[in-house]
Amino acid sequence: MKGKIIISALILLAMTQAACAQIRLFPRKGQQKVLDTLEMAARDSVLPAAPADSISSAPVIVPPSVVRLKLRLPLGGSIEQKAGYMNFYEGFLLGLRQASVEGVKAEVSVQDAAEPMQPGDYDLLIDASPAQQLGREIQGREAWTVSPLEQDIEELADSCRVALVAGSWEARICELVRWIREEWHWGDKLFVLSPGTDRKTEFLKAELQHEGLTFTVLGTNYPQQNYNAVAGTARFVLVAEDAGYTASAVNFLSGPVKKEKAETAFYCTSKVRSYARRFEEDALGNANTRMVSSYYVDYDAPKVDEFILDFRRYYHAEPNQFAFHGYDTALYFVRLASVYGAQWRLGLEKDGAPAQGLLTDFRFRREKGEKGFVNTAFRRITYDANLNETVVSTTLQ
Repeated sequence: MKGKIIISALILLAMTQAACAQIRLFPRKGQQKVLDTLEMAARDSVLPAAPADSISSAPVIVPPSVVRLKLRLPLGGSIEQKAGYMNFYEGFLLGLRQASVEGVKAEVSVQDAAEPMQPGDYDLLIDASPAQQLGREIQGREAWTVSPLEQDIEELADSCRVALVAGSWEARICELVRWIREEWHWGDKLFVLSPGTDRKTEFLKAELQHEGLTFTVLGTNYPQQNYNAVAGTARFVLVAEDAGYTASAVNFLSGPVKKEKAETAFYCTSKVRSYARRFEEDALGNANTRMVSSYYVDYDAPKVDEFILDFRRYYHAEPNQFAFHGYDTALYFVRLASVYGAQWRLGLEKDGAPAQGLLTDFRFRREKGEKGFVNTAFRRITYDANLNETVVSTTLQ
């Protein structure tokens, strides 16, 4: 699918309806912390000068009057896959609409990711191609590329001109370890849950040791432990991606463990949510869960309500996470390109260009020796027995 669309207040009237409704994982009660939505950090008015990949000697940047944007989307596949990408596109257009309200004009051409990359004159390339395809195509690509959806492909940042929105699993685990360290008290005991040897658990153990936190590794023998003997809080952490083991452990932490020990805490990444059908609806709350996530929608935030109402008005449907993600991606990067044009990656050099979105936050980092950028902004979410899900902090605070 190709075409050009000049963003204006009427752009969305001809768009198709969204194919999927929002599905909430757990009922929500109580008050939650409200996040400021998509507030960019203050931009410097003085732009430095430089060659290709160094901010120190870049040419003078002239902000474009119209941001030229290419968006590549996989438009084939199953009905469910098509629906997800279409939801992303619908949210994306709403993000461009918001940018136009702010005075940022954008011109977008959309291309099926199954087609060969077409040459063109554009400021911003956003490529939602699947990981394998993107990995093949991006190696020799001169233009900087935004990868908005694919997770755990941080190795592309080693040698490619790419900005990875989904972040890295290492950074999520490091955030978990920081959280454990912040909440640690004398008398607490930490248990690492793992069904066997896997690289994520090994990385977790190394980070815990680096922080000076002692722990006991539990495999399938976790039901046999005497948790009542723990003087302080019994803290559990799980990063292994095993559906059966995760479901069993969460159900155990939400029920049987509570009969022995009232003071418990369970630390995990958002991957656990993908196994939700395997455990009870209130299991995460009863387990006193602390979750680190790249993506989370705070439905009590006023800007979220505004987006939902806009989405309903234009598409006569409920937005799902793809729609929120499309909105955040469009607004964040078009704002950058409106200042830096095709050199938008210079904005990422400035303290990672922090911003808060509806679904995800942004702060990019480039490690020494790496060519690309990886998003390192996460949200911390707690669950309690009253079915409250609360955003307690973000890495931008």
